Amino acid sequence: MKNFILVRHAKSSWDFPNLKDIDRPLNARGKRDAPKMAMLLKGIVPKIDIIYASPGKRAHDTAIAFSEAYDIDKKDISIETNLYFGSETDIMDIIQASPEEADTIAMYSHNPTSTYFVNSFDGMVLDNLPTCGIAIFESSVDNWKEVNYENSKVIKILRPKFDL
Repeated sequence: MKNFILVRHAKSSWDFPNLKDIDRPLNARGKRDAPKMAMLLKGIVPKIDIIYASPGKRAHDTAIAFSEAYDIDKKDISIETNLYFGSETDIMDIIQASPEEADTIAMYSHNPTSTYFVNSFDGMVLDNLPTCGIAIFESSVDNWKEVNYENSKVIKILRPKFDL
């Protein structure tokens, strides 16, 4: 069985309107929520083998907060451009290309793609995956290349507003 996690970046700052979108940092709430959500996730999913992050500063910084909770060196975070610019299909491609020795992966992305990805699974109707929202998935297959929308399901959604 393979497990994967999708996290929308924590709340970002709009204090610097001239920054490029990709360079926008976390705001105070984002910096506060990310470590708390990481610890909440760790209580449910005790081990993550690989972290993939968007090159967007706010997503990468969110991934760093989670890597610290999981004692994963931030240098081991894999930057995936398609988590910033991509589609739901691109997220699935990242999952299917993951190394087989990993059992659980986590990806740090942006909306609207994060919400679209969650809603690609049977039975899911999510209006919005909020900032620092977490979707936990379980797949019935043993190989990443076989993971798809039909053999995987969302098992839990965590939201800072309701779960912290």
